[in-house]
Amino acid sequence: MAMGAFIAGLLIADSPYRHEVLAEIEPFRGLLLGLFFMSMGMSLEVSAFLEQPAMILGMLVSLIGIKFIVLWPLAQSFGLRVGSGAAVALLLAQSGEFALVIFGYAFQAELLDASLFQQLLAVVVLSMLATPLLAYLGQRLASLSTPESAEQVEEPPMAPVVLAGFGRVGRRIGKILASADLPYVAIDYDSSVVKRERANGHHVYFGDGRRPDVLRSIGAGDADLAIVTVDDLQATEAIVASLRAAYPHITILARGHDAKQCRTLRDLGASLAVSENLETSLELAREVLIDRLNNPDQVETSLRRFREDYYASVDNEIAIAPADDQNR
Repeated sequence: MAMGAFIAGLLIADSPYRHEVLAEIEPFRGLLLGLFFMSMGMSLEVSAFLEQPAMILGMLVSLIGIKFIVLWPLAQSFGLRVGSGAAVALLLAQSGEFALVIFGYAFQAELLDASLFQQLLAVVVLSMLATPLLAYLGQRLASLSTPESAEQVEEPPMAPVVLAGFGRVGRRIGKILASADLPYVAIDYDSSVVKRERANGHHVYFGDGRRPDVLRSIGAGDADLAIVTVDDLQATEAIVASLRAAYPHITILARGHDAKQCRTLRDLGASLAVSENLETSLELAREVLIDRLNNPDQVETSLRRFREDYYASVDNEIAIAPADDQNR
């Protein structure tokens, strides 16, 4: 069962549904992981280490050394610099909790005697306790792996844009961002949309944007901009509120239907709420004015003034009935 769970985890990790799955199991993961390490700690006999400390420490050094020797060339083969490759090798050189599972099953199956099981258990636990030190050494090695010249220093990658909703509006925004080489990650709660758009090469995953844990799993904490394009006012309000509560620094752009809905979204924390009714009206009006006035500057001035007056009603909390917007 442990191997089956391990393989299932690998399959889910490469699935477009992984963020939603991670959000679903996260409460149980913390609880069960704590119980697992508690049970392993209760199985460990400290006397086994005290009886043969030199041998166990030698096994620990051998474990870390062998894994480092294997991992360092592998990391470099993937294009990492010498220092960065060494840092990766150090971070992965310790043993993991799956070794505890394997040794536990082997002991239950009487493939290991009690003495050897305790020695192996001590080596695994000590290697995990050494992880902070290995991480520190890896960080120092990575900092030494600098480009040869200042011209070779790459700019840090731009924080990704989060798209909540990948329907018609979200999909067009994603295409525009991709054409400008701006990275983004999108989520949608319609599995058919996710499957179709991933087949078309878009970076979209299955997930409910109203859940803070889903937003966290897709990297919203590292993003500096979120665009909410869901065609559902209640869902849009919930997503905006979740984003603002969890990430006060993030800029939130939201899609609304009219000024009243835009005002609600602004109250919930949206940095900008765009009325789709208004923008459609403005585009139609632009074509009429250009045809009649034949003065592009005058047309843009008129449209800009109208847009400013319209959105000023949002900031000034002037109620505009939806029916009035539809008749406009």
